[in-house]
Amino acid sequence: MHLGLSTFVFSSVSFLQGRKMSRIIVLPALAALCFLSGCQTPVKETAAAPADEETLRLVRQSFTASDPSAIVGLVIAVLPDPMYAAVGDVDVKDFNEGDAISFIDSNKKFLVNGVVKKVTSDALHIQYEPPAPNSRAPKVGDLAVRFKP
Repeated sequence: MHLGLSTFVFSSVSFLQGRKMSRIIVLPALAALCFLSGCQTPVKETAAAPADEETLRLVRQSFTASDPSAIVGLVIAVLPDPMYAAVGDVDVKDFNEGDAISFIDSNKKFLVNGVVKKVTSDALHIQYEPPAPNSRAPKVGDLAVRFKP
């Protein structure tokens, strides 16, 4: 489409060479058309709903079917400024400081990676990396996955 549009613009400019008044009106309109045709609004993806008990169970089942050592927990709190997330609903005895974690939404879409910084009696404190341009930071209701090497 862009090649055809640019050809149209250049042929229109050539046609209008001798028509000074037409160029004053038509050329800005053609430039606006070229500009607008190149700008496309990205398709907005529907946001995943926060995981509930059933979603958590199904995602756990899905991951452990392919990797029995996979552990899936639920994001229960987030501190965006220091980029920390608390993950619960896991057996904390299975984790150590320094363990790598991946955050996903309830649709199993990857968000960011993180590292366990602290293991408490009932939750993990995970520092996550800055999200990529087409991603987002974890939020309450997302899931955290750990695969053992």
